[in-house]
Amino acid sequence: MRIPILCILTIAVLQSLHAQDLKAQAAKAIDSEDYAKAIGLLEQVVRHNPTDADAWYQLGHSLHWLCYDSTPLSGYNRAVSERILECMHKALTLDPHLRNCYSVIGSEYGARAEVALQTGDWANFIQELKNANEIGAFPEWLLEYARNLLNSCGLGAILFTGGDAEVFPIWYCQFIDSVRTDVTLVPVPLLDRTWFILLMK
Repeated sequence: MRIPILCILTIAVLQSLHAQDLKAQAAKAIDSEDYAKAIGLLEQVVRHNPTDADAWYQLGHSLHWLCYDSTPLSGYNRAVSERILECMHKALTLDPHLRNCYSVIGSEYGARAEVALQTGDWANFIQELKNANEIGAFPEWLLEYARNLLNSCGLGAILFTGGDAEVFPIWYCQFIDSVRTDVTLVPVPLLDRTWFILLMK
């Protein structure tokens, strides 16, 4: 009886060590911005250990980086977007203390809103921002920060901002809560996008 139990324990330990090695390799790939490699490694980890909350988080975040923060950009893809959100929700289900998931969820819904804005789908733009807020991606302190940024501006000002943590909550405040709609928000990362320049005009 002891030999089969020992074999099972040995296999379990070897699988755990293998998963840790894959995660270490994925971390190195992320550090070198090789997100495609990291994704392949992390997909193996969650396939062998579907209860690893951190691996789900890292997988979703790597997918997000590959779409929006890599060179060259792979760009928005609805199926990949769904996978990113699936990974984040899985991570939070396994470990509700992984609060960083909410920033990725907010960025992902914001990216979906941006795509809707680009295509002129106003209703979907509004809905994606609402989805982010309803899931908890825009906590009250973040919305307060966005309101404070807007309220610091003069009448009819142009507000240049950086990344997701500013842009998407400000859009929510302006387009859902109607806060300081006189202020024109200009996200600097979008200034090299032709569609955005045309929209601003």
